[in-house]
Amino acid sequence: MGTSKSMSLNENLNAKKKKLEKPVYVNMKTSNLDENRKGKLFKMYEESYKKIGTTFTKKQNMYNYYTNAIIFKNNKDANRGAILYWPNPKGKKVGLVFGTNSQFMKAVTIPTLKNLLETNGWYAELSDALEHILKKHYSLAPITNKDIIRRTIGVNNLNVKQNGSYERHIAGVGMHTKKLYGRPKKC
Repeated sequence: MGTSKSMSLNENLNAKKKKLEKPVYVNMKTSNLDENRKGKLFKMYEESYKKIGTTFTKKQNMYNYYTNAIIFKNNKDANRGAILYWPNPKGKKVGLVFGTNSQFMKAVTIPTLKNLLETNGWYAELSDALEHILKKHYSLAPITNKDIIRRTIGVNNLNVKQNGSYERHIAGVGMHTKKLYGRPKKC
């Protein structure tokens, strides 16, 4: 008789990675996406963010705001997920992260985001499940220096708590608690 062995999250993710097709990463300007791909990625975004609220109701507004994307495709060129960001004087700010399903998110998209946020010049405001996963399973720590947070976000009177959290208005969502992660450029 065999014994059952419980797997840690990392072992579970590694097992799932082996089952997934190796994705192709494409880093490109969103203005270079064809309309078909823009539409499919927008539907994926809407599906991923429907529980917490979506900021964008029109796909063109999303692509005008997020000027760059890292797109994950399988070997048949089907979209699997994306990280949308825009370059600015403070670095490359990640704004949206989504995928076709939680298995792909945990195995590919989130580890890629973690690697980006450990790279100089990349940063993101995180909250909810994405922040929880990166903090708990990848030991990613938020920025807690109030001056760096205020300069990066661009709000001098932002009420930053000891743990680095702050509240700000997110269009389409309302007031939301966020924390800043990554390595923004000095500003």
